[in-house]
Formats: sequence, structure tokens, C-alpha cells
Amino acid sequence: MPITKRFDYRKYPILVKWFEEVRQEGRQEGRQEGQQEGQQKGRQKGRQEMVLLALKRRFGRIPASVTKRVAAMSDDRAQELLLQIVDGKDLKDLFDEAHRQG
Repeated sequence: MPITKRFDYRKYPILVKWFEEVRQEGRQEGRQEGQQEGQQKGRQKGRQEMVLLALKRRFGRIPASVTKRVAAMSDDRAQELLLQIVDGKDLKDLFDEAHRQG
């Protein structure tokens, strides 16, 4: 049976300080990544809401199937569709084109 001895880094102030710095850096990086992800999701959700608002304004009542498709769209696709709404003749025209493009 091997003998193992636990290393107590707390006995060494320089190691305690180093571990704390590394922990703080990790927390900061995690916060920044979380903020960036949250901002991206917020932009995507906002753009999806703008698409729905523009569709409602242009075409009136929007079927639930269209609302679901918009909710599943990427931010880039929602932006493209937002620009296409100006020229679209009807919902079928817009979403047939969206289906062909992905």
C-alpha cells in the first residue's frame, strides 16, 4: 500500500497568493464569457422580435408556425429576413425563400 502525504499549500504564502490570483483570473474570464454570451443571445432575441414586429406590421396576423420559425432563427438569418420583409410580397414568398436559403 503506497504512502501518500497531502501537500498543504496553505503553509506557503506565495502559493496561497498564486492560487488566489489564478482563481480570480478564472472567475473574471468566466464573467466576461458569460456577459458576451448573454449579449449575443439578447441581440438575437431582439432581432427576432423585430422580425415579428415587422411581419405583423406588414402582413397582419402571423401564424404560430411562422412565429416558431422566427424564434429558431440565428441572429444573421433574422437580420437577412428583416431586410427582405421590405420587398416580400407575402409570408409564403418570404418563408419559401428562407427555406431555400436555410
